[in-house]
Amino acid sequence: MNWQALKQSMADRHLSQFLGRSFWGLGDQALVSLTSFMMMVLLARELGPEDFGRFSLVYGGLLLFNALQSGLLTQPHNVLGASLDDEAYTRFTSTTLIAQVAFSLLLGVFSVGGYLIGREFGWSVAPLLLAMFPAIVAWQVQEFLRRVYYTEGRVRDAFLNDLISYGGQIAGILIVWRLDALTGPVAIFILAVTSGLAALAALWQLRERLIPIVDFDVLRDCWRFGKWLFGANLVQSGRIQIHLMLIGVLVNVTAAGLYKAAQTLVAPTHILVNAIRSVAMPRAAALYTTEGLPAMRRYMVRIGLLGLLPMVLYLIAVSLVAEQLFHQVYDGQYDGHAWLIWLFAIVYLLAYAGQVLTVVLSAMRITRAVLIAEALTLATGVLVGVPVIWLFGVGGALVTDIVIGATLAGALMSMLRTRAREPAPATAPMIEFVPAEVHTRGS
Repeated sequence: MNWQALKQSMADRHLSQFLGRSFWGLGDQALVSLTSFMMMVLLARELGPEDFGRFSLVYGGLLLFNALQSGLLTQPHNVLGASLDDEAYTRFTSTTLIAQVAFSLLLGVFSVGGYLIGREFGWSVAPLLLAMFPAIVAWQVQEFLRRVYYTEGRVRDAFLNDLISYGGQIAGILIVWRLDALTGPVAIFILAVTSGLAALAALWQLRERLIPIVDFDVLRDCWRFGKWLFGANLVQSGRIQIHLMLIGVLVNVTAAGLYKAAQTLVAPTHILVNAIRSVAMPRAAALYTTEGLPAMRRYMVRIGLLGLLPMVLYLIAVSLVAEQLFHQVYDGQYDGHAWLIWLFAIVYLLAYAGQVLTVVLSAMRITRAVLIAEALTLATGVLVGVPVIWLFGVGGALVTDIVIGATLAGALMSMLRTRAREPAPATAPMIEFVPAEVHTRGS
């Protein structure tokens, strides 16, 4: 037998799978980021800096709730679910889906409560809080199901499902914009409707892996793994939203809108930052358990560099035409602040490094380290952010972001070096991660 030819054939197969998943994963994240980009740009143009600042603060609440979901349910599914056989996987997925629905409804109660209080006191954000309820439930359930596709390696199916959700959202927002009816609440309601339709489509497609069962052992496993990620996501997202609120309180709401408008022009790099988490985490977790740290490290270096180059090229291009871009995209409403994009470019490069390191630590199941690092950055953000934002406004906020990003990346790298010598966890043998073959019945 020609072992060299066999080895080369296996390498070619793994490379083909890697490139295929990376292509669909990047396409999926591009669709998600394009939708967010278009919605934010159109709202920034239509609402103006002050009202857009209010919308950004409320929309940030949606993102915070999604981050909590990620730590408790979607990331545990990506990591723990990747190693299960058919029967155990079905119980795991069914239980976590039911938990997801319950969790989303609970969060929705908070938004309704906020709306009732806001209506009583005449808050201008009350309609936005009302729109949050269906958006929380529909968006989170759809997000959970799309991450199930990632656990199974069915990245193409995740992309097709997101065509319904995010593609529909783009179409709906463009329609109401053309009708001169685009407002903050309308945008959030469109998000809710399209996410709900995509969730229904995914439920139908995944129905063979869903049964009416709640396995408390599964919930305990998710909690043991995800409690530190939940805390880390709470700290991270809380820090981001507190940061935006500090701008609104210490400067003004218009400044918060300006900060968000500048961030939106750099935000397409979320395609790469989020793709690292969605595409790489299940595969990295499987490699770490089956082949050890060296194999996982090689994979993460390869996929990390794959994303870094286009990110750097995009940030350079945007920085070179920042002034013209600000003027054309926002119709002159935010002129004179192109320098914010230069600072945001540094922030996002540091965020990318932090995301890669977070995926590595999560794959190694060292999630407590992620929480500790995030807690350190929260303390840094508050201690540095309050005086710097108060003194220097939006520019001070970006300087604080850079300090936070460098602190997070440094802390994560330090913890990774400390833990890298530890052996892989003693768990049941994991199947080779080709989930489309493992979890798809009748294939």
